[in-house]
Amino acid sequence: MVAYRAVYRLAGRAAPTARRCSVRLFPELPRPVYQQESFWALTLDHGWLVVASSLAATAIGLGAGVAVTRPAGSAFRPLVETIAAIGQTFPPVAVLAMAVPVLGFGWLPALIALALYGILPVLQGTLAGLGSIPPGVSGVAEGMGNDRLAASV
Repeated sequence: MVAYRAVYRLAGRAAPTARRCSVRLFPELPRPVYQQESFWALTLDHGWLVVASSLAATAIGLGAGVAVTRPAGSAFRPLVETIAAIGQTFPPVAVLAMAVPVLGFGWLPALIALALYGILPVLQGTLAGLGSIPPGVSGVAEGMGNDRLAASV
C-alpha cells in the first residue's frame, strides 16, 4: 500500500511537467496524446454498430434458416449448419485481425465480425422454432385458406 501511494504521488508530480513538455512539442494540438470523441458520440456509434450488426445477423440467419427448412433447400441444411458453426468458432477479434488489412480500420470490419458472430444463434433458433411446428398445424393453416407462404409464417 505504501508503494502504491508513492507511485501515485510521483505520477501526480510528474503530470504537470509532462503536460508542459507536450504543449511545447505540439503547440497546435490541445491534447496531443489521444484525440477522442465525446463519450456520447462514442456511445451513439456503438449503438448504431450493435443495431446494424444485429439486423445483418438476423436477416442472414432467418433467411438461411427458412431456406434450408423448405423442401428445395433441405439438402443444404448440414452445409449451412456447419458453415455457421465454423463461423462461430472464430472470435470477433480474430475476424477483425483478418478484415482490417483488407478493409482498413473503421466500423465495417467490426460490423462484419459482429454479424458473423451472431448468425449461428439466430440460425439455430430459427431451425429449432420451425422444426418444432407440428405438421398438422401447417395443414390446418392451408385448410383455412392460407397460401403456402402465409401458412409457413
